[in-house]
Amino acid sequence: MLAVDVGDLTIDDITITGGAAIATGDGGAIANLGELTVTNGTITGNSANSGAGVFNAGSADIDLVLLGATVTDNTAAAEGGAIWNGGTISIEGSLITGNSASSGGGMFNAGTATIDASTITGNGADAGGGIWNTDEATLDDSEVSNNTAFFEGGRHPQFRRPRRDRLNDLQQMFPHPVPASSTLARSSPPT
Repeated sequence: MLAVDVGDLTIDDITITGGAAIATGDGGAIANLGELTVTNGTITGNSANSGAGVFNAGSADIDLVLLGATVTDNTAAAEGGAIWNGGTISIEGSLITGNSASSGGGMFNAGTATIDASTITGNGADAGGGIWNTDEATLDDSEVSNNTAFFEGGRHPQFRRPRRDRLNDLQQMFPHPVPASSTLARSSPPT
């Protein structure tokens, strides 16, 4: 496992596989508490409580950039099979696929996320198969498709009506399929 505590780190052409966070820890492959850029990396086959592939800690000063990365086959017991974000994350030209979690199979976003020219597909969760968004996410020229969730796959968690069918992709009030250019923001229940 790679832990970035403070400062800046850029890594290129790396494969991180088989990492496991200790006990109920977060960040099976990467735990970022600083500023990290991963270019053309592969993060695969890791496990954790949250953020099995990447755990980007919650702070405005925490930045993560994934460029041309593949994040695949990671498993989180709680949130964020591939990625858990509480800071600021930029994902560009990347593939997020085959990950699983209780919430947010592809990504659990509790911070600010920008996703550009990337694909989030084939992920699964109890809720939010592709993305579980509780804060702000912007998607541009990206595809979020073929993700599965057993309930609340297409609605905000404040709408607690259970659904018996399998819902796909985004946990957010958004039509399917997601347009190539989209902005997701935290929503409130209707009054």
